[in-house]
Formats: sequence, C-alpha cells, structure tokens
Amino acid sequence: MKNKLIITITILFLLLSVASCFKEIISDYMPTIFEYNTVKENCPGEKAICSKFKSQEELDTYLANNPREKFDTITLASYVVETTTNFGLIAYISPLIMILLVIFQIQDEISSGYIENMLTRTAYKKILKKYILVAAKTALLIPLMYAIILLISALITNFNFTNITTEMIPMPEIDTFKYNHFFAYFLILTSSLYLLHFAYSLIGVFMSFISKNKVICTVLGYIYFIVLDLASMVFGSYVIKRIFGFDYGANNYFNLIGHYWFFDDTTSPLILYLVIIGVIFINLSIIYILIGRKEKAIKVYEKQVI
Repeated sequence: MKNKLIITITILFLLLSVASCFKEIISDYMPTIFEYNTVKENCPGEKAICSKFKSQEELDTYLANNPREKFDTITLASYVVETTTNFGLIAYISPLIMILLVIFQIQDEISSGYIENMLTRTAYKKILKKYILVAAKTALLIPLMYAIILLISALITNFNFTNITTEMIPMPEIDTFKYNHFFAYFLILTSSLYLLHFAYSLIGVFMSFISKNKVICTVLGYIYFIVLDLASMVFGSYVIKRIFGFDYGANNYFNLIGHYWFFDDTTSPLILYLVIIGVIFINLSIIYILIGRKEKAIKVYEKQVI
C-alpha cells in the first residue's frame, strides 16, 4: 500500500508540474481563454470588467492577443518543454524519478527473501526478465507525459498544426525539421526519451539488490547516475573529440541529464540513439555482472546492507 502511494504521489507530482508549466506560459504570454472571452464580450462597456484598461489602445492590444491564436500547437508545446522553469526541474530529476519508481515496485520482493522462495519454483532468468520489463514499462511514463503536453497544447490552440506563429519561434532558422516534419520529429523525440529513461530505470533494477532500505537504494542509484553522466561527458569531450578527433558539433550528446527533451536542425538523431544505446548496454552489462546468474543474485542479496 505504501509503495503504491509513493508511486501515485510521484505521478501526481509530474502531472501537477506539467500544469504549472502551462500556467507559467499563460501568465507570461497570454491571458486565459475564460478571461479573454469575458473581456471581448463586455468591453468597452462593463466598468467592473473593463476598468483595468486605461485606454482603448490598451484594450485593443489585449484583444489582439487571442490565446487561441497567440501560439500554434507545436510552438506552445515547445515553449512548455524548452523555456519553463518547472520543466527544467523535471528534466533534471527524471533519472531519480525512474530509479525510485522501479525500486518501489520490485525491492520489497527482493529484500523480503521472497525471491529465494521463487527461485525454487521459477527459473531465475524469468524473474530477471520480469524486473527488466518493470523498468521498460516505467520508462513509458515520460513519453506519455510529453504526449499529454502536446494534447493540452492542441486543445488550447484548437489543434492548430499548420498556421505557425513564426514570430513566437526563438530561432526559426534551425527549427525547420520540427515544423516541416513534426510527426517524424515527435517519433524521434519520444522514442529517444523512452530509451534514455529505460536506461535510467535499469539502474533501479540492480540497485534494488544492494540494500534492504529503499531510500538507500534510490540515493545510491542517483549517485551512480551522476558518476555515469560525468564519465559520459568526459568520454565525449576528451576521448571522442580530442583523442579520436571526431567533431560532433556544439551539441552535448554525452550529457545524459536535461539534454534529450528537444532537438533542432543541428542535431544528429543517429548520434542521439548511439549514445543512448551505449548507456543501455552499460547498465545491462552491470545487471549481468552483478546479478546475471542465480548464484550471483543470491550472493549480492545475502550481502545486502541495512
């Protein structure tokens, strides 16, 4: 029950964070739809509603910012993901969220000793596959969240995918792929986000064997991720660029945190996928080395710290 509560709270936190991101965009760039319609229907005329406008010019400026025309669907979704403070926070703590969610789903089964009983009746490979499947399902949360952002953006803008508000695009010269081939952009982005968060989730699988304490497992998992991220950036900057002389441009592909939530025309999707697949391979290798066989898993389990 407690585990389900933690998982529910975490999911609610993500949804509320998305809502706050839209609130930030609306308060910064456009009036709410309800407020706008009220002003449009009653001004000039109704003093209680129109008194905040000091002149007709101010009222005309307000009415020119129709919330359904200020943004197109793609640009509004992009502003939420790329410019809001709260979404920046989500991007940075999403590895921690994935690790936590996996640990709270499988760790009790391991620390209680139930796994030892299962091993007498079930092949260990089947148990390990089940845990990896939990990680795979958990990683779906992030692409789903991105799809929800796109859906809310579509509802606000009347599903305007064609009448692009170019004046709201910060750098339209390097965002042509997103706007000209949005379906392909969406598939590349959500698939890369899914694979990256699957890599994060795998950390929760092998960390669940380390301790009987979920908090310790989660903290150790996030520390491991930070070390992995630093190692990845060093590998990209010094080994790939300086030693091998491969210049992959200004994009920091090897920064695994807060970087994979959007891309532009200067980004190579192939390099994105290669880096992510490399991280998945590393984490799967650690799973195999630490707990890949029944004997190894029991040995790690028996050495669990409190």
